[in-house]
Amino acid sequence: MKGKEKKNKKSIIILIVLLIVIILCLIGYICYDTFSSMNDTKSDNETTEVVDKTEKSEESEIKHITIDSPEVKAAMKAFEMINITPSELYNSKGYNIDNISNYDLVSTGLHNLVSNSNDGSGLSKYVAYCISEKSQLKDAIPVSELNKGLDKYLDKKITVDTIKGLNKGASYSMAQYEVSDIGIILEGDKMRLIGPCGAIFQGEPYQEKKTIAAEMSNDELYVYEKVAFGIYDDASKEGNPVASFYKEFSGKTKVSSGLKDWNEYNTYKYTFKISNNSYYFQKYELSDK
Repeated sequence: MKGKEKKNKKSIIILIVLLIVIILCLIGYICYDTFSSMNDTKSDNETTEVVDKTEKSEESEIKHITIDSPEVKAAMKAFEMINITPSELYNSKGYNIDNISNYDLVSTGLHNLVSNSNDGSGLSKYVAYCISEKSQLKDAIPVSELNKGLDKYLDKKITVDTIKGLNKGASYSMAQYEVSDIGIILEGDKMRLIGPCGAIFQGEPYQEKKTIAAEMSNDELYVYEKVAFGIYDDASKEGNPVASFYKEFSGKTKVSSGLKDWNEYNTYKYTFKISNNSYYFQKYELSDK
């Protein structure tokens, strides 16, 4: 009996040892699998992060270009084809082309009528200047004429509703609306245009500008310029008006050195979107450059 009991105890001990070994193996396997998965996940995250950083680096790479480069000249020429009211452009909160007013949109369309006049007649081809009666008006032209060439500079269209969205009233008795000294008579989907008798003094303040830097990324161009705001004084010199210069459009901070030190003035930043080798103005804002 004692021999049999010893044999049973030995078998139980062996079984317990085997169970312990199996349990330890299972624990080891679980730990190894968990650790391996964590490393794989970390490796994947690191790889993704490296790729993301590379892509971000490529997307945001900005290089300096000269201010007289063809890119800057093309962009600024495109901007000059857009008529924006100075008080809106130089707003302290910045300007976004998506918010262009009906007035500025129509003004830009009129400006493009001049540039698209191949015979050099300018607006005189469409506008009756210095008239006193309706019989002197020129032929009505479709409102859609204002859109000719507009897509080169703006992702906007001028419609009859755009004209109707203008403030009513004009300095010309026959006109319903007035934009940039041009009176507009709306007739259905067409319009007749009236112009002044002579040159109109364009008030104040006016701007003196100096481009100081330009940068370019994959899809955007940035142009930086100093702007001095000139306001004519009551006094004149040899019959010509005299201007004082200020840092802001509002005329708050006068710069005593005039235009001798451009560092005294604020810097503004243009942002252009680059698409199909064309430059589309997007926004204008103060810069800390």
